[in-house]
Amino acid sequence: MVERRWPICIDEHRGKPRVRIRKNGKLVFNQTLNVNINTKSGIAKAIKLRDEVKHRLKFGIALNQEEITQVHLFHIAAQEYLDDLGGSYSSHLDYESSINSWWMPAFGNHLAEEITTKEIKKVLDARQVAGRKVSRKRKKNALIPLRGIFNHLGIKPNPADFHLKKSDKDQKTPVDRYLPEERSRLLSALKDEHLVYFAILLGCGLRPAGEVLALQWKDYNGKQLHVSKTITRRRIKYSTKTYVSRKVAVPTWVQELLNEHPTRFKNSYIFLNKFDSFYCDADNFNKAWKRAHTVTDTAYRIPYTCRHTRAAELLSIGIAPAEAAKQLGHSLQMFLATYSEFIDEYCSEQDPLRFEGIAPQIQKVSQKCPKNKIASIESKKDH
Repeated sequence: MVERRWPICIDEHRGKPRVRIRKNGKLVFNQTLNVNINTKSGIAKAIKLRDEVKHRLKFGIALNQEEITQVHLFHIAAQEYLDDLGGSYSSHLDYESSINSWWMPAFGNHLAEEITTKEIKKVLDARQVAGRKVSRKRKKNALIPLRGIFNHLGIKPNPADFHLKKSDKDQKTPVDRYLPEERSRLLSALKDEHLVYFAILLGCGLRPAGEVLALQWKDYNGKQLHVSKTITRRRIKYSTKTYVSRKVAVPTWVQELLNEHPTRFKNSYIFLNKFDSFYCDADNFNKAWKRAHTVTDTAYRIPYTCRHTRAAELLSIGIAPAEAAKQLGHSLQMFLATYSEFIDEYCSEQDPLRFEGIAPQIQKVSQKCPKNKIASIESKKDH
């Protein structure tokens, strides 16, 4: 069936003629007439309105306020939002990526004012990566810039302002942290800078790869590492993920490896590439990490598991949660939510009596009734 063509600047909207006129690439007039588009009189009224509006625009005659409807094409509104967006460079790239991959294919040429919550949820439900539905967390992240676009336009209520329902698949699975013997095997299979890199991850719990690769020798005083920057999107960012610098204790066994690391004489970054500059990414180290798992026949886990392992170790040796959270650069609330459980192998040699606490002094109360009370009861019975 051949699609019916309407006059210029006129289209169909729910069976009625809609007049939409653009000027300098922006939609300046948008009005739907309450007549049937399939009648000659309906089309005639739409044409008359269109010509009148164009005449006013041509000669600079202002439109009546009630005739002006502020509307925005989504792709133009999205670009304006990104142009005005502050924040970090990495956040800007993340938002741009989410808009381009999630929302532009669905809403690019739509009017932002006409996008509904139902349509947004439909996009979220249909989204798949490699044939599998994406996680609730990724959907929440994709909604952030979309919500920002509608807020930028002042659209109320915001159609993207809703909560995603949780499902069984969204529940967090326990992290398969490294056991002490696994940690020893893996480190024994590494050498040179790879050994030092993963020793810092396992011994200090820094975030891979950015926090470790951004370390300089001036950040190390022999006992602590001063973590104040990270590498993000292959660039040095002079702040941490949480924008709070911290000093992290370095265990003695890690100190020994650092003191033997040859780059200490160059007074630059602890990890130097072949150009004597910092590594932009951890690809080189991650390949060595995978090989170490294969050689030692150990179940592979991503490098971030080293951070989880250090958190469990800190808890198991009796470090207070608030102090452990500070070492890892977490808020206390986030730390407790993520690292609440211990690993049995770390705690096996600890004295179970540490949970005893101080026993209260409890006075025993006789269960027998006083004689005078018994007598009073008997006297009542006699009456």
